[in-house]
Amino acid sequence: SVLGALLVFIQQEAVVESLLNRLRGTRLLSGRVDSLRELYRSTRSLLGPRPLALVSVLSTISWFFECLVLYVILIGLGFDHSWKLLLASTFVFATSAWLGGASLLPGGLGATEASAAALLVITVDDPAMTGTVAAAATLILRFATLWFGVALGLVALAVTSRWLSQEQATESSVDHPPARAEIG
Repeated sequence: SVLGALLVFIQQEAVVESLLNRLRGTRLLSGRVDSLRELYRSTRSLLGPRPLALVSVLSTISWFFECLVLYVILIGLGFDHSWKLLLASTFVFATSAWLGGASLLPGGLGATEASAAALLVITVDDPAMTGTVAAAATLILRFATLWFGVALGLVALAVTSRWLSQEQATESSVDHPPARAEIG
């Protein structure tokens, strides 16, 4: 409810502008009011009803596909297709991701894996779901989701760094052309 109240407050432009104008008279924030106004306008634009609804729909679809990754991994490990398995996969992925985030560890490392493996053993009603199988499914899941993204990010970083260094070299050669020897 606090988040909802904040979203409603952000859309009240006249109220926020009045508050920002009052802050201009304070010693602490008077020099930062223009920056705060820019932050407010950007935030208001991003958290408007249409962008927020679109991002929420896209995020829900994206998260569900990550739940499907676990479902497909379990099918690949020999479990039968079923709605119950899909529901368990969705519950396990969402809960372990939340617990990993709540741990405040980078990427939820350790907490996400431990909770996913434990939840798989608890929620998948099949004698084949042992601790070993749950651990294997969890490791495959993390490689397919977290570590694939990390690898992709490292490739993007390398490509971008190379592109930026080439661009800086080009700008440097334009700013400072090589000296020409005069003949004569």
